[in-house]
Amino acid sequence: MWAGTRTMSHPRTRFAFAGRLIVQAVLADLLSAGLKGRLLLIGSSAGGAGVMLHADSARRALRAHGVRVAALADSGWFLDRPARARRPPAVTIARLGHSHWRGSPPNSCIREHASEPWLCYFGYHLYPHIRTPLFVFQYLFDSAQLAAEGVRAPRTRSQWDSVHASGAAMRASLSPVRATFAPACVAHGALARPEWLSINVSGVSLPRAIACWERRVSGVRGRGACAPRRLVERCSWPQCNGSCPRLRDPRTGEEVALASLLQSFGLDVRGAAAAMGLDARALTRMSRAELLPLLAPHT
Repeated sequence: MWAGTRTMSHPRTRFAFAGRLIVQAVLADLLSAGLKGRLLLIGSSAGGAGVMLHADSARRALRAHGVRVAALADSGWFLDRPARARRPPAVTIARLGHSHWRGSPPNSCIREHASEPWLCYFGYHLYPHIRTPLFVFQYLFDSAQLAAEGVRAPRTRSQWDSVHASGAAMRASLSPVRATFAPACVAHGALARPEWLSINVSGVSLPRAIACWERRVSGVRGRGACAPRRLVERCSWPQCNGSCPRLRDPRTGEEVALASLLQSFGLDVRGAAAAMGLDARALTRMSRAELLPLLAPHT
């Protein structure tokens, strides 16, 4: 998360954690190299969380030099939900990391959570304290979030109930965010993958949503209508978006057929087929592209 300030090696691990200091040094190098105008901070996964942690400090550091800062966090919006089985909860990991790194979240967030400053590593606790223009990309069923909750490869109805609960919590946590793009996919990270060009919500692609947001925050007027600031998937079940990255079994690497996925959710295939006027066997043989348009009216 690039939040550490521990420059001396930890006595037990012999590691130093100087992420925040490294970011400060990089900004200084950019200025010495002639940075002017605007800077867009972008990061994915833990780097996405780091973008949120550093956005305001970068804006303050560069403001005197006439540089305007905006931030884009990809898949760094993690939740402090309890874990299944014997996994340590995310909040415990954040607490240990905060101490280990000698972490330094924004002061205003630390003041609000004085007794639990590690909560500031979670986007929904940190977001109210961010003043820099921020665009949040987040899959509603983020696979890293699910893994942290102990649901790595759901197969039973109980496990899928946990997936749905996680997705509902993610959706609720994003409600205050002014600029967000949240497809209902089981995946993690978008901007470093080729799918980022095709992923869409309500017919609006991610590149178009980012371009419209960037145009707004930079004050540039464009021709024609632009995409909404908030694009959050309306359907509530995983992989209901036809542009989602293919879901693969983590054990075999093989693509999971959508019909099999729906059955693992607990879907009554016969009942669903009857509701759509189809034969159950025909439904199970349908491709993802054929199934999604049929299922959309029933979600």
